[in-house]
Amino acid sequence: MLAVLSNVVLLCVFDQGVLAYTSAVIFLLAAAFCTKRRPEE
Repeated sequence: MLAVLSNVVLLCVFDQGVLAYTSAVIFLLAAAFCTKRRPEE
């Protein structure tokens, strides 16, 4: 159980950068999607 817990912690620590990068990409995609969907008046 401890090994699994430490593995999860290690994964979370490693994913900090990946998570930030992914969230930034998702945010950009969402912004582009909203801009494309909303017709400019």
